[in-house]
Amino acid sequence: MPDTLLGVAIWILVIVIHAGIWMSLCRKAGFSGWWGLFAIPLPGALVVGIMLAVRRWPVRIALRDARVREGSATDEEIYDYFGDGCRLERKGDFEAAMARYEDVARRFADRQPGRDALKYMEALRKGIDRGDGTPEGEAS
Repeated sequence: MPDTLLGVAIWILVIVIHAGIWMSLCRKAGFSGWWGLFAIPLPGALVVGIMLAVRRWPVRIALRDARVREGSATDEEIYDYFGDGCRLERKGDFEAAMARYEDVARRFADRQPGRDALKYMEALRKGIDRGDGTPEGEAS
């Protein structure tokens, strides 16, 4: 009986440590730590591991946004920030998308991402002015 209780206690300790490690990893990536509980069964650890590998980490997005705001972002980070505007546009939030495009065009006017944002905004405005949502010169 004492060996059985010791074995159960060790397994509970291993499970708690396993869950704690996964919860810590999820929190450091910017996700809710509760995602770590899905990792208690081993197939769940695979799912959570894949999620961490393929999803955009909120903490990385916040870092990128901070770099864009201070003007020290790389072109890749600027285009990623611009891409968030495109996602907003697809969701129907045109005002937030346009604000993001204008932010890129204003902050980075001397760099290629800023010039691209300006061109995109001009094409978008022409399409909106035409009333069909497509830039002039493109098929409706």
